[in-house]
Amino acid sequence: MNKFVSIIVLVSVLVMSCSTTTSFAVYDQSTGNELTDYTIQIEGITLRYGETITLSNAIWKEYNAIVRKDGYILKQVGLRKEIKPVPLIVGLLVTIIPLLWCYGPEANQTFMLVRES
Repeated sequence: MNKFVSIIVLVSVLVMSCSTTTSFAVYDQSTGNELTDYTIQIEGITLRYGETITLSNAIWKEYNAIVRKDGYILKQVGLRKEIKPVPLIVGLLVTIIPLLWCYGPEANQTFMLVRES
C-alpha cells in the first residue's frame, strides 16, 4: 500500500510541473503575409521573431501578450488555452491534484496585426 501511495504522489508531482513551450506567428491582416522583426511581451519577458517561451499549464494562470511592430497598431490579447489530456486523464483516474494543471496555453499562437493609417 505504501508503494502505491508513493507512485500516486510521484505521478502527481510530475504532472503538476507540466508546462507548454509556446511559439508565435504574426501576420499582416490585410495581406496575410507573415511578419518578422516584431516583439511580443509576456509576463515581463520580451520575445522576438522565432523565439519561444515555456508557460505553465496551471488552470489559474492567464497570459496576456503585447505584440509590437513598427508601422502596425499595437495589439494586446490573451493567449488561447486548451485542455491538456495527460493531466486530465491522470487527474480523473488516479488523483484529483493534476486537474489543476490540465488547462494551459496552446503550443502555437497566431496574431494578426493591422497597419497604422
